[in-house]
Amino acid sequence: MAKIAIIGGGIGGTAAAITLSKGGASVTIFEQNTKICKKLLATGNGRCNFSNADIDGKFYYDGLFDRINAKHAFFASDVNAAMYKDAESTSFNSGKSAHNRCDNPVVRFFRSVGVLEYVDEYGRIYPRTQSAATVRDALVYELNRLGVKVVTDCRIEAIAFEKNTAYPRGRANNPLGDGILDNHERRANSLFSLKHTFGDDVFDGVVIAVGSDAQARTNLYDLLPDKYFAPVVPALVPLQTKNSLKRLDGLRVKCKVSLLRSGELIYSECGEVQFRDFGLSGIAVFNCSSYIARDVENIDKYAISLDLFDDWSYVELQAALEERKRFSSVPSIYFNGLLAYGLADYIIGRFNIRKIESNEVCKILKSLDFSISGLRGLDCAQVAHGGIKSEFLSDELCIHGYEMLYACGEAVNVDGLCGGYNIHWAVLSGMTAGYALLRRISYDDNSVKKLK
Repeated sequence: MAKIAIIGGGIGGTAAAITLSKGGASVTIFEQNTKICKKLLATGNGRCNFSNADIDGKFYYDGLFDRINAKHAFFASDVNAAMYKDAESTSFNSGKSAHNRCDNPVVRFFRSVGVLEYVDEYGRIYPRTQSAATVRDALVYELNRLGVKVVTDCRIEAIAFEKNTAYPRGRANNPLGDGILDNHERRANSLFSLKHTFGDDVFDGVVIAVGSDAQARTNLYDLLPDKYFAPVVPALVPLQTKNSLKRLDGLRVKCKVSLLRSGELIYSECGEVQFRDFGLSGIAVFNCSSYIARDVENIDKYAISLDLFDDWSYVELQAALEERKRFSSVPSIYFNGLLAYGLADYIIGRFNIRKIESNEVCKILKSLDFSISGLRGLDCAQVAHGGIKSEFLSDELCIHGYEMLYACGEAVNVDGLCGGYNIHWAVLSGMTAGYALLRRISYDDNSVKKLK
């Protein structure tokens, strides 16, 4: 039985561990926290938005998502992935969802561990319990059932690699090619020695599933040479504006949020914006920050524009503003009932409004601009942009130059927008890495175990 180590007990590492264990591998998870899936508990405001009805590569940074999505589909249809096919007939995975649009591999994974889904009106997929804690517990129960060993409060300090020279060059990209070794030869030439808090252990394969530095410090960048990594930048994070918004701190407004780069529209989304003393927050702002994180060296070129009346056309709003003059042309009275008190006072003061000109007011309300000065820190970020570069990964998430070494989740330089996309990626990539490792250690039909 092949011994596989998972470095990191987040949702990606857990998905990899479950996949590998169901396939017959002996799996050990090493987690630096006292419990696994700690970060999962905070997702979706504690409700665990784990996928989306609209899954597409356009919601992710880097084209690697599409490559992995295609590879996972190949594994799922391959005769060697018997454990996946059996999952289709398990009690928690029988038939499709009432909404066929949400019947994706990640939804099926969660059903297979007993978590049923709920799809909200925006296509965001949650557990029916609306509780991240129940999802974590279901994953823990499954790990226990499968006999996966979990070592907590344990930090991996170093990985000693012994490159497998017996494999043909480029083998990581062609696992079904010639030159397949028997188990004895493979283990003799592909061992990994992991130095950790409690000592040293040797494994046949390793999955690096260490989370990013968002919200918690990790040592991902100590595990491989520097050339493998893209710099870490906060993503899905509040934005700092050049001017203080202290007077608006805590105010929430629903509007259309547009991200501009040198005046050119990059992204837009309708949603709720929360004003903070340092700048702007809210889901729509977080999604804008994801684009800035990819171009952070040019952050001074970015601005956020708020359309406070996105459900009104410019002509309609201007006519309504002109009509309001009959009530009063005194700005404080004119804006009463039009905008929240704090926002009205801010606009009057910022634009020095002394006399109401409906055309000028209309421009302000349809395009309230804020220049961006920075991203908030990693401690405020939901995810981080950065990790192992896609150019150093095969389509199976094998790390180039190291046989039997894989990566998944936030360890990889793939990050998505809000809406369940990042957990979806973590689970999908964890399963894909797990399937890939199983194919490399189990080449005859009898060696692939049925679901326990």
